[in-house]
Amino acid sequence: KEEIDWIGLLPDDALEKLEKEEDEKYELSVRPWKELFRESLIAELSRRQRNNEPIDITPVATKPYA
Repeated sequence: KEEIDWIGLLPDDALEKLEKEEDEKYELSVRPWKELFRESLIAELSRRQRNNEPIDITPVATKPYA
């Protein structure tokens, strides 16, 4: 069934389809990490706010995985 989807595709269309599938797989693998990071960040910022600690957020100059 999956192979039938690829039959007759032009090279550019096949490449676009492949890139889209890879992007979807990457997003699915990263999503749990992003959710955990978001939850821990919210918890930490809430804790700092409750304790009147400074919330000093420094922007990251480059992506850590690049």
